[in-house]
Amino acid sequence: MSRLEQIDTTNIREGGGLLPTTAFSLIEVNGPDAKRFLQAQTTNNVDLLEDGQMQLSALLDRKAKLVANFHLYKIDQDHFTIVSDSYLQKPILEHLDKFCFADKVEFVCIENRKLGYLYGLHSRLLLSSKQTQEHSFFEADCGNIAFAGNDTQYFKFSRTGEEGFLLRMNLSDSDEAESKDEDFQKQMKEKEHLIDVARIEAGIGKFGVDFDCDNLIFETGLDASSVSYTKGCFQGQEVLARVKAQGAPTRALCGLKIKCDDELGVLGELKNKSIDKDGEVIGTITSIANSKLAQGIIALASMKRDYRAPGKTVACKIDGQDATITVSDLPFVQITSPKEFASRMLEQGMNLFAKEPLAVEAKDSKAVFFLRIALLYNPMSLDAYEALGVVLNKKGELDEAIGIMEEMARLNPDSVMAHANLSAFYVEKGWIEKAEEEKAISMSLRMKEIMQESKQKEEAEKKKQEDESDTLKRLEMFKQVLGIDPDDLLANYGTGSCLVDLGRFEESLSFLNKAIEVKPDYTNAYLYLGRAHLGLDDRGGATACLVKGIEVAAKRGDGEPLKAMQILLNGLESKMRS
Repeated sequence: MSRLEQIDTTNIREGGGLLPTTAFSLIEVNGPDAKRFLQAQTTNNVDLLEDGQMQLSALLDRKAKLVANFHLYKIDQDHFTIVSDSYLQKPILEHLDKFCFADKVEFVCIENRKLGYLYGLHSRLLLSSKQTQEHSFFEADCGNIAFAGNDTQYFKFSRTGEEGFLLRMNLSDSDEAESKDEDFQKQMKEKEHLIDVARIEAGIGKFGVDFDCDNLIFETGLDASSVSYTKGCFQGQEVLARVKAQGAPTRALCGLKIKCDDELGVLGELKNKSIDKDGEVIGTITSIANSKLAQGIIALASMKRDYRAPGKTVACKIDGQDATITVSDLPFVQITSPKEFASRMLEQGMNLFAKEPLAVEAKDSKAVFFLRIALLYNPMSLDAYEALGVVLNKKGELDEAIGIMEEMARLNPDSVMAHANLSAFYVEKGWIEKAEEEKAISMSLRMKEIMQESKQKEEAEKKKQEDESDTLKRLEMFKQVLGIDPDDLLANYGTGSCLVDLGRFEESLSFLNKAIEVKPDYTNAYLYLGRAHLGLDDRGGATACLVKGIEVAAKRGDGEPLKAMQILLNGLESKMRS
């Protein structure tokens, strides 16, 4: 078979663009009973939503099987908007209508031809305007903005992992005519394909592709982000609680990295193909791509419980061809958040300033440009405010530099650097009295910082001593139990974990190993045993213990210990590579 070209989604992720789309649906839920009605129907806690906020949510049938998943936005107390894949509009409406009795609520569908999807790290930059310069603008998940000359409603929404926006736009006649052009249609399909590959890289499952109405929500991976276990009743809740109590579901969605001697035919044809090991079907591929960023073939797959521990490698057959699969953490690639992007822009801006001649005016300065982007993506970054203020001042823009530093002081009145810089800037302006006032404030704040640091250090030391004293008391209690029953599970685990917390790693090993001997699937014992081996700098022992513990945790559905062990293992592997 010929080698398939790897798909490179770098431009989709690092760049940005606007994709006119009919792939998504908007359903407005309006009325005085809207909040109460949605709280009773959806899986997440609508009561926690503030105006302008979004939460991931879902609808279930009475057997806790998925009806639809979606983004729910609260516009205000009586107005909500559901954003979903367009083909889910009908089942969502049918479900809501079915349970809407005397409720004062109405459902309004928005034509999806008026939607645009703004994607990529530059999406916020493309959406920016005078409105977005307000530092709190992007704190909201939805709102209104002037875009391309039109009043546009926006919703934070991403198919690739990076921040994106779904725009409710008013298309002109020329826009609609262009959308029917064959070349335009071809370009849009290419973008849609790249975005779908980026979706797989991000580990984002899709209804109708990776799961459907035959799946329990536990099998989709959506339960972690879309379900509240503390809210009141909703359809399917009792079954959901019962299944959760039983541990990990028999099958669930996970990520796979796939290796084989030859390419696996046409990747698109492998969707819904089984993964076989020794004649047993252990999983089914749901989405698959050949990713340049992930350095190979990646897939989302519904896998049996024994075969989805992160790092587990299995020789198998896919569509009759020999292959090796390795269970991967999701996402497959690093996803950059707005704050992380802001940090990159800040660093780049400062590096450019170090090389840029001071004679370059602020309006032409690349350093100033990147620092402004840093503030756009993290409007609460005091470091970006300070850097931009200092750079503007050095480039002769004293008034704007003062404005930037005054805004920094408003955001954080206790910022020593904001007041110190204001003092220096006011001196340059000739405002001596104001300069002296700011200098006094900065000195007072610095003294306060020193006192707080000293107090925090004392409190941390006191807490450390109290925790150690408490650990020693618990250790003595566990040892008394062991004196009565040397095989007691909790006493062995408790003794071993206390010794690890005290840094007595060598002593802890026998107790933790005994706990595992008594109960081989006792997940937390593997976690502490891994920590003990790490404390002894026994990397081989730690790796073996953590790998086994992750496998046990995956089978039992013990999510928190699994995550903790995976973090330890990832850190250990990074050290070993370096």
